[in-house]
Amino acid sequence: MQRRRYSSLQQGFFADARGRFAHKLSRYGERRRTYLSTEESLALDKARGWGIDVLLLDLLRAGELPPPRRPIEQGRAALEDYRSRNSEASLDWDELVSEGWIRQVWGEWHTAGKLGMRKPGDEEADEGHFRRFFHWLTHQFPRRASRLALPNLEPLLCQHRFRYPGAPDEAGLLSQQILSRTEDSVLVLNTRSPLFEHLAPWLYARLWDGLVAGPLDPDQRLTWWARYLDLGSGWYTCRARSGTSLLWSRSR
Repeated sequence: MQRRRYSSLQQGFFADARGRFAHKLSRYGERRRTYLSTEESLALDKARGWGIDVLLLDLLRAGELPPPRRPIEQGRAALEDYRSRNSEASLDWDELVSEGWIRQVWGEWHTAGKLGMRKPGDEEADEGHFRRFFHWLTHQFPRRASRLALPNLEPLLCQHRFRYPGAPDEAGLLSQQILSRTEDSVLVLNTRSPLFEHLAPWLYARLWDGLVAGPLDPDQRLTWWARYLDLGSGWYTCRARSGTSLLWSRSR
């Protein structure tokens, strides 16, 4: 069988995809496992009695993933918008991709390295608006939190509580910080809680091999599953019990 040969550019894309995926997975390896305090361990032991691991897995399967952060189509549209505002800009999306400045990985676009992080000075040479465009583009797509919305919690929770009578209701799950609400009152799974992070390696493994949710095609399933590994990353505001908002961030 003849071995397929790839160009250096394709090899670079594959290496980038592997690197990003390895980074996602590394957060849930045994060496990076979130260890619990004595109080949290006691809370987990109690929660296992009402099937917290089963409930969290069901919530992952039933929840709604957010849209991609940087869809390729929106990146293309952003470039056309920039060119319409700046007649001197001589940039083409496909050329930027073919030259490796933009990489299309997991259905999203990414810039190479730290391109676009620094705004070029007015006196700096910038032929074709190259550096100015990438600085502008990066700030058109700010990093936002990836959260799993739970629009149909009630029937799922009723079914779970029938199976596990001791399981808390929605208010109880909120008080235990297993669930949370965004500043616009959307109910979401709190993937930053110590209990979730401790159980995450098992949960994501079962999510992959369960074949209960998600596409069955291996390539499509891998892209779908990889998006779950981003849950909880980014910036977001959450509503504290006092009604004030707190800003959370995590470098994931």
